[in-house]
Amino acid sequence: MIDTGFLPSKHGLSFGNDKGWGMCGGFVFLARSLFVSKHEAPKERNDFYLFWEQVLSLSISELNKIRFWMTKTDEELKQHVASEVMLLKQKLAGGPLPLMLIYGKGLEEIFENHQVLAWQVDDHDDVLVYDPNQPGNDG
Repeated sequence: MIDTGFLPSKHGLSFGNDKGWGMCGGFVFLARSLFVSKHEAPKERNDFYLFWEQVLSLSISELNKIRFWMTKTDEELKQHVASEVMLLKQKLAGGPLPLMLIYGKGLEEIFENHQVLAWQVDDHDDVLVYDPNQPGNDG
C-alpha cells in the first residue's frame, strides 16, 4: 500500500465544488498545495485562490495530455490502465497526485472531465481520491 498521509476529511477543503462550472482543478491543486506546505485548509471558499489554482491545473502540457487521452477509444484506454496504475504508484511516493478523470470523447466535451487528488493506492491497486464534489469523504 502507498499512503501519502493526505486525508480528505482533514486536509481537503470542507466546502464543495458547488458552483458547477469546472473549478475541480482549483480545489485539487489548492488542497495539494496546502498539504505540501503544511498549511491548514481554509474554512470558507475563496474564489480568487480557486481560480488561480484552476489555471495552474490546466497548463499547456496538461491540456496536451488531456487532448491525447480524450481522443483514445475505450479499447485503447483499457490497454493503458496497468501501466498508468504503475506510474501512479511510483509518483505517489512524492505526495498526493492530481488526476484527470476523462469522461469526454472529443475536445468539444473537455468540460465533461473531472479532476481529483489521488492520495492512496491499496494492495489491490484501488486508488483512493479526494473528490472536491464530495468534501470530507475519506473512502
